[in-house]
Amino acid sequence: MAQITQNAIPALTTGGSGSLGIDIDLILMVHNPNLISIKLSNITATGYYQINGVTVDIGKGALNQSVTFPAKGDLTFPLPFHLLYTASDPNSQAALKDLVTRCGILGGPRQPLSMSYVAQLDIALISWLGIKPTISNNISFDCPLTP
Repeated sequence: MAQITQNAIPALTTGGSGSLGIDIDLILMVHNPNLISIKLSNITATGYYQINGVTVDIGKGALNQSVTFPAKGDLTFPLPFHLLYTASDPNSQAALKDLVTRCGILGGPRQPLSMSYVAQLDIALISWLGIKPTISNNISFDCPLTP
């Protein structure tokens, strides 16, 4: 099971199309209950935000290096993630407004952010067979922005 925290100062970027990007490192803490170690060659993830009954794709992340989970052990590692909001997309606008509201930027109280994700695991032991398991879950974390 992965627990996700965020402990880096986010880097903000803007695009010519009115987009806003936030680069963060999600710190994953994973416990491997198996008797053997497991090596991941890569993890790719897509994040989704639920707003007004619509699921909005809010960003992507990837681990650009291999990581080995020790047998019967724990491992903590960063997963670079790029949150992206596009001004031309009304659903993205609603998600961004909800994000800044929950972060207290508009003057209200700070609230945790909730999102869902889908991650594809490139496990060295089985990926050569074309098998890349997918996991999905809902997560909640403190806002990476400060007012």
